[in-house]
Amino acid sequence: MTTDEQLPGVLLQPRGRLATAREHYERSVRRGISLIEYAGPLKTQLETLARLYPDGVARLWGATPTKSTSNEKFQALRDRRIGDTVLFYADKAFYASASIAHLFRDHAAARAIWGAELSEGREVTWEHMMALTDLQPLDPPVPAEELGVAIPLRGMRLAESDQAATIHALLNGRIHRAKRSPEWPKQDSLTRQEFITQLTTLGTSRWPAAVTVLWMIGKRADCGLRTAIWPEFRDVLGPLLVKVGSPEPPEQPVLSLRSTSFWEIDGFDQQRNEFGEDAAAGFTVAANKLLRSTKAQGEVIAVVMRQLPEETDKVELLEAVGLAGFASASGQPVERVEGRGLRMRRDAELAKRVKSVHEDTCQVCEVQLETRDGFRSEAAHIRGLGAPHDGPDEIENLLCLCPNHHAQFDGFAIYIDTEWNVRRTRNGDLIAPLRREAGHTIDDVHVAYHRALCGREI
Repeated sequence: MTTDEQLPGVLLQPRGRLATAREHYERSVRRGISLIEYAGPLKTQLETLARLYPDGVARLWGATPTKSTSNEKFQALRDRRIGDTVLFYADKAFYASASIAHLFRDHAAARAIWGAELSEGREVTWEHMMALTDLQPLDPPVPAEELGVAIPLRGMRLAESDQAATIHALLNGRIHRAKRSPEWPKQDSLTRQEFITQLTTLGTSRWPAAVTVLWMIGKRADCGLRTAIWPEFRDVLGPLLVKVGSPEPPEQPVLSLRSTSFWEIDGFDQQRNEFGEDAAAGFTVAANKLLRSTKAQGEVIAVVMRQLPEETDKVELLEAVGLAGFASASGQPVERVEGRGLRMRRDAELAKRVKSVHEDTCQVCEVQLETRDGFRSEAAHIRGLGAPHDGPDEIENLLCLCPNHHAQFDGFAIYIDTEWNVRRTRNGDLIAPLRREAGHTIDDVHVAYHRALCGREI
């Protein structure tokens, strides 16, 4: 047998007899750990785990360190590999199988998830951690002796290669790849236009669902996860909905979004008509891919905001869900840097240049605003310098505007269409053609970005 044809190794893993061991298995392997809940302790591994578990629920198991370098546990910790099969053992039989998807050592994360215990006067925790996939129950459990494993199995160990081959052969047909719950619709592709159209058809009557989408975008931006567990919706989204005047509890908008192809739910009990504590909901894989760019996020946010009641304080709402930077085309305040005193990280000479080219005349309304000391115009960045927009400080990303139209441009009240006409975002009405000068090239990529954030990119 060549190296490429070798079977995965087999890690024989006793669960432990204590009630705490059974609880650990039930909570962190069978039900799984919320990556959102443990984002802090798992921060060094979060990016990897988020890729392995796009639904935001990680199946984790760990082992305590061993002082000896010659026992079977030490050898297993040293020699186990990604791709190996893990067989969980209790009561003289193996009752579940899984595959190792990632290995890491993290004392703080293990302590946060499972706590610690005293061993020989010192605190130990299960810091040799592994992330598992393809968890499958063996029902009925397979007696250890049937697999050639001597009992009792007192500690973790790797099966010898011959024994591993025998175990794989005997278990062939007993282990099947997990199937998705039918509540998770498979969505291989989703176009931007389909996403936007479905958001638009929510309508103002379903605005609590729009707030739910907005909240989930904020969670995604904060943690990088496309789904959240039900307690997060109940305990965080619920009070937010109350605050903005929603008559609906969080269950209703979360469930109502199932009618779209960008939203999915797992763990909702149809018979009892309720969410389980380990239920999760959020964006499909395809929707999550579309939301990777800031431009796409801004466009979706703009469409969502139009579904909200007029009296909604939209700036406050965006701040509440962690998306304050999307309240303005300028974004959040840009970084200040040290120089001769504090100054904004932007090139003042560029602002002077664009104002000079246009002779302090607004490119929208043609007003040259006179003051006591001359004329006043403002250099407006098309794609803001502040986060999340992170636009470049260059003249191709600038407009010369009067204060009024600068405020409207930053507030997404006006936008520039594909024909260089300035229009009202609310209804698309024409205001005026954007005046352009030969000495000032405007990058239409930045214009398209701003248009998207107005929800008008077509």
